[in-house]
Amino acid sequence: MKITDIDFKERFRSLEESAWYRNGRKSMYIISGKDVLEIEGYIYEPHYESFSTTHLLRLNNEVLYGKDSRSVASYRNEIYTFGKFKDEKMAVDYVKEYFANKEISISYTAPDKEQINNNDLEDEDEEEM
Repeated sequence: MKITDIDFKERFRSLEESAWYRNGRKSMYIISGKDVLEIEGYIYEPHYESFSTTHLLRLNNEVLYGKDSRSVASYRNEIYTFGKFKDEKMAVDYVKEYFANKEISISYTAPDKEQINNNDLEDEDEEEM
């Protein structure tokens, strides 16, 4: 599978919906060798006592893009973005470029270090052939 096969808007929507109706957070992982992209849908409070969903992109434990809110006065919240990119489109474009020539797999459970190391060994075996 290639990164171009993924409809990011649909994945964001699906993860946000799962977060809303389940436990407040839902993640999926795109894995290629030692590289792991986590897309996490979660609930936040953009306005006082008004909740919504959003998502976060994290590549190899570095946040590329996220959105949250904070209280700035009584009954008033402020929405802010955080991460390497302040714009979702720029973060998605970066991910597409980063994984452009790589085979990827998708998982809904976090990969452990052993699994990532095994993926890396499999990549080395393929290069030797």
